[in-house]
Amino acid sequence: MFKSLFLIFFALSGLLESKTIMVVGTQFGDEGKGKFTDLLSQKADAVVRGQGGSNAGHTILVNDVELKLHLIPSGIIHDGVKCYIGGDCVINPQKFFEELEDLSSKGISFDNRLWISPFAHVLLPYHVLLDELEEERRGDDKIGTTGQGIGPCYQDKASRNGIRVIDLLDAERFKKLVNRRLNDINNQLVNLYGRLPLEKEQMISLFLGFGERLRPFVNKVEEMVELHTQKGDFVVIEGAQASLLDNTYGFYPKVTSSFTSASGILHGTGLSPRSVGHILGVVKAYMTMCGNGVFPTETKCEEQFLNNQIGREVGVTDGKNRRIGWFDVPLTRLGIRLAGADSLALTKLDIFDSLDEIKVCTHYLDKKGNRYSDLSELDFLLKDIEPVYVTFPGWKLDITKAKTFDELPEEARNYVRSLEVYLGKPISFVSVGPDRNQTITLKNIL
Repeated sequence: MFKSLFLIFFALSGLLESKTIMVVGTQFGDEGKGKFTDLLSQKADAVVRGQGGSNAGHTILVNDVELKLHLIPSGIIHDGVKCYIGGDCVINPQKFFEELEDLSSKGISFDNRLWISPFAHVLLPYHVLLDELEEERRGDDKIGTTGQGIGPCYQDKASRNGIRVIDLLDAERFKKLVNRRLNDINNQLVNLYGRLPLEKEQMISLFLGFGERLRPFVNKVEEMVELHTQKGDFVVIEGAQASLLDNTYGFYPKVTSSFTSASGILHGTGLSPRSVGHILGVVKAYMTMCGNGVFPTETKCEEQFLNNQIGREVGVTDGKNRRIGWFDVPLTRLGIRLAGADSLALTKLDIFDSLDEIKVCTHYLDKKGNRYSDLSELDFLLKDIEPVYVTFPGWKLDITKAKTFDELPEEARNYVRSLEVYLGKPISFVSVGPDRNQTITLKNIL
């Protein structure tokens, strides 16, 4: 007891320096956050996932072994690292156990080091069905979701109709909540979508079985994570999606259903803002997008500078080809601001190895010729503008074996340093390939 009081006193007094780092995507997702969570997790005591669900996809490549994670924190591949799924996440139990089976098949143990918050919400089959039906109903205005049911699950949470993990562990309460919610859902299916109603008993039986399998993983996550920070442990907070997809501040309505800015991710962990010592914003060397949002720098077919399969630009969750574009400075600056990034990790620089020239959008022009370099001036009306580019020479060399910044070609170094100037943030890491070891450290943030 006295030890706990001692730690709390010193933490609140600011005498224990925070060793918590948050990893946040600063564009439209798929920047490579999983790689840097994995990289930092080698020295971490704990890794926490703060928001989102199985719509996230983090690919990690270590010694030619590829791991694809969706809900489970990337730190799970490191023995001894405690992994936590926070209260603002949504849990699809079936997907969760599929991930565990995949980890087991690759020899990765998660015993006594993976826990789920009781406050996390449970994603049920009707959420997936409603996601699909609503996308169909939107027609040409489709969001372009992954179809995982994430939006309807968060919608139930916000309308106070959600079912939490703690509810799933109480059989009678779970039955009552499902029966009540399915009455409304079935009315909606029949009267709005012209579908048959869902059968209750089979769903209840299936998920009560899932609940018993989940029970050993459910713990007081928020208290456990806070204790890590009070002890001065090294904690990595793993964000899902990216700040430009934030439900409030992103390009609404083409956004995700959770809050993906730094403050939103932190809320999902239960920690206070004082807990975070450094925010690492992850930036791709070009732009990609999934879904149907406005994409100013998207390349046309004849301009395409990479093959989706060769360039690893296929959605981890939905398997769809990502849309490709040149680097967009105004968009990324906004994403960095929302992320609250202290420094940046630049990924996939090696994709440019074969190019003669590389473009960067520095500002926009509207139809009247007015110049915009700050998105706040545009009120997000991106469909009415044209990007203006500067062109950098390519390096036409293989950089995937570079170990230091000085080993990169001069043209590659100039590209990186120019992005630092445009974005107003230091770049701490440069990724020159998918493997963990293909990372150049410019600044030690640990």
